[in-house]
Amino acid sequence: MRDQLRSGALTPSELMESHIAAIERDNPRLNAFTELFLEQARAAARAPRPGPLSGIPLTIKASLSYDSTAARRLRHAGAILLGRTNTPPFLMNYETGNSETGRTNNPLDVTLTPGGSSGGEAAAIAACMSAGGIGSDGGGSIRWPAHCCRIAGMKPTPGRIPATGHTPECLHPGGLLGVIGPMARTCDDLQLLFEAVAGHDSSDPFSAPVPMRPPPDPLRPAPDAFPPIALVDAWPLDDAIRARLHFAARLLNAHPSLPPLLHGALNRAHELWRFFFWRVNWVALKPIVEGPPSKGKPSPLHPLALEWFHSVRLQPEPTAHELIVNLTARDRLRAHFLDAMEQYPVLLCAPATIEPFPHGDRSRFSLDCVRPLSFANLLGLPALVTSTGVQLVGRPWEEGALLAIGRHLEAQTA
Repeated sequence: MRDQLRSGALTPSELMESHIAAIERDNPRLNAFTELFLEQARAAARAPRPGPLSGIPLTIKASLSYDSTAARRLRHAGAILLGRTNTPPFLMNYETGNSETGRTNNPLDVTLTPGGSSGGEAAAIAACMSAGGIGSDGGGSIRWPAHCCRIAGMKPTPGRIPATGHTPECLHPGGLLGVIGPMARTCDDLQLLFEAVAGHDSSDPFSAPVPMRPPPDPLRPAPDAFPPIALVDAWPLDDAIRARLHFAARLLNAHPSLPPLLHGALNRAHELWRFFFWRVNWVALKPIVEGPPSKGKPSPLHPLALEWFHSVRLQPEPTAHELIVNLTARDRLRAHFLDAMEQYPVLLCAPATIEPFPHGDRSRFSLDCVRPLSFANLLGLPALVTSTGVQLVGRPWEEGALLAIGRHLEAQTA
């Protein structure tokens, strides 16, 4: 799209109208949006701001405000925001639906979930209603929808892309878990979005003035261009997912396995993530969820939210001692992982253990299905799901290597 706009083969208004037509045609069956800015977008397309994304129609997840740092940087790069996309209540579900805006459907098969919590964003991009956008990820919420809708999505290092303007705030004690990141149909497009929004922001407490490293050249044949890659095959996987994973491992000449000690560390990371993401978050959400109900009215919470809150309510609230012990355990585990990644700076693993499931079907889904995703959140590692259906996990601040490898994989399997 950018090349066509620059060559004059396409005008910004023509590109905008094609996206609006796609929204009018497909959004009624997909329900990806919570809010549309169509008239503002049309006006902006008539005189787009110059920049690397000039005239490109993009979207943002509903948990991000129009004036969030990431949204402002997209507009500064010339992009035009079409709207905000649907999420589950409190962003705490692996499906996308809520009582106010309803359920989002998967463009590949409307009977399937598009994932969550960035499910609306993934659906809008996969259906070509948006060229790309920004989601957020505290436990796979960018990468699981990317997997479900067969697009690309990246969870960067905490602080690499400022989360200022995201609700809820990305702060401790969950700290390292929640970040915002780009979503698009290809890793090439992720690279453009990432470059537009990454960078220091003093209003984000995790942000650091770390310079962007030039990425390896994805056009050179692997493994010469890339750091050593290790295959992580530590979980039971659907057959199709395992086949894609091992095909990618052959293309990348990945080392066949991680050191055995790290397998136990992966499971420990998932359990610690559950503590922070569910039990600690529940302390903050409990007053909202269990507040006095409106007289004579049913609960406004969607069944998806009630289901998860019921399960976490059965567990004891974390004590201050537990919190301190688990924060210490997380730091030690992170140091253990980073030491091991001196030998293998990139890990190749599945994006989840299962394929997308029918709406509301819990016969196959449990939190165990996101074990390949959650350890990167717990440890503050950048992670990328490619449109080819695999995940790459790297060391902090080394997103460029992941993007180059993802671009190489997509070029090899196009």
